[in-house]
Amino acid sequence: MRAAASGLLLLVLLAGCKEKEPDFDTQYDNTAKEIEARARKLDAKMNEQMQVMDRELEVRGMTTPPTTQTPAAVTEHN
Repeated sequence: MRAAASGLLLLVLLAGCKEKEPDFDTQYDNTAKEIEARARKLDAKMNEQMQVMDRELEVRGMTTPPTTQTPAAVTEHN
């Protein structure tokens, strides 16, 4: 009898803890927001690193190539 009561209590607790999963659209929207947030953080970090590298090159008397040049034009000068 005691085991049956414990089993019933366990089933009631498990049934109460089960949450309904969000639908596909909600999951998609949440994942898209998370990816966008990660991309913004990554872009900010990369921009910061590029600025640090540009300042270091300026200190050494060097400059980065203008961004208007294409990769082919940059390689022709090397």
